[in-house]
Amino acid sequence: MKKKEPSFEERLARLQAIVASLESGNAPLAESVALYKEGIAHAALFLVGFLNGFGRTLRRELFKAARAGENLLKG
Repeated sequence: MKKKEPSFEERLARLQAIVASLESGNAPLAESVALYKEGIAHAALFLVGFLNGFGRTLRRELFKAARAGENLLKG
């Protein structure tokens, strides 16, 4: 069975915990590197989600603008 993807809130909470752990400076180097890599992966997923949403909005607005331009040319 496929593992459930964490929600945005779960990812954010994990990322905050990673940042707190790294800022404390108490983790050994190997653990800090592993936490850093995990944090980068979470941040990348946030960015991909943001960019996908932005892309959908941009396509929708460009389509509206193109339709408005067609109407102006016909009018």
